[in-house]
Amino acid sequence: MAVRNRQGSRLRNRPTGEGLMRAAWFWTVVVAATLAGGLMGSAPRAHAAPQAAKPAAAPSPETLIRDLYAHYLDTAPDTVVGFDFTDPTVANAYFDPALAKLVIADAKASDPKLNFDPFIEGQDFEIKAVTTSLKAQTSTSATVTAEFENFEEKKTVTFKLTKVGGRWRIADIQWESNPQTLKALLVAKKIQSP
Repeated sequence: MAVRNRQGSRLRNRPTGEGLMRAAWFWTVVVAATLAGGLMGSAPRAHAAPQAAKPAAAPSPETLIRDLYAHYLDTAPDTVVGFDFTDPTVANAYFDPALAKLVIADAKASDPKLNFDPFIEGQDFEIKAVTTSLKAQTSTSATVTAEFENFEEKKTVTFKLTKVGGRWRIADIQWESNPQTLKALLVAKKIQSP
């Protein structure tokens, strides 16, 4: 006999005894594997779910940039760790408030100006190693470069960082192959085509 609720919808049978123990064991394994990262990085590239990535309390500007690139390096072939830098939580964790606001607003626009990943200067990636270098630092600002090969093409990305609330955040990004910075790209008026 099916059990029904007040609205007449059928209720699922609840496990008891051995079934309850199996269900508890299953969910314990799922939660433990998820916390250990075992399931999060195993989704196929086309279906990887965005992750609310948050960097550690970066004690140095270079550590923040290294933590950022870990999202591109900690992948197995044909998999990707979800990293949506336009997600408000992620944007606010990596960018200073002004740049985070620009990145989030651009992502919501019907015709966004940023049509590539600013950290890799491209849309797809195959990065095996990243070398970071602290170029300059004061108590409130710093410059860090990241050098890597993406699909065997050498890239250099320069990060201007600022300290916000005791934590380092990215204030702007400059690409070696593009004279425009991320902030300049996002604040530039879009040219209307005739």
